[in-house]
Amino acid sequence: MKQKKIAKFATFGWKIDPIGVKNEMLQILPLLGESAMCPAFEHPETIIQTEPMVLGYFTRPGCGVCSALLPKVERLLIRYPTVRLVQVDVQRWPRLAGQHLVFAVPTLILFYRGREWHRFSRWVSLTELEKALARMVENLPETDE
Repeated sequence: MKQKKIAKFATFGWKIDPIGVKNEMLQILPLLGESAMCPAFEHPETIIQTEPMVLGYFTRPGCGVCSALLPKVERLLIRYPTVRLVQVDVQRWPRLAGQHLVFAVPTLILFYRGREWHRFSRWVSLTELEKALARMVENLPETDE
């Protein structure tokens, strides 16, 4: 079985392929290092709080819109390498979804230094998402100056 290396994206919960069929649950173990199939296990909230720019992609298994939108969002983020994508399964992480007031999927939240900067929910316009990403990357410093 050939394993792909996940470099930029961290997935929590079900991994959904482009045609929307649930693959087996990703096994993210604390002992896995960066050279393994997945990066070392981190709670999604840890990534949101520690990374300067994060796009939280809140989804759930069986969501057709979520599975159709995810590849488009991933392709869009190729142009914004400073923004990290974190996919959060709201069924696996219900407390995290509640903390961020996520009541519908898909919900995309742009975080800047752990704080919500912009939110998209249900009907997500990729044009509006790209405009928000461009504004965030152009106007906000990635590091403290």
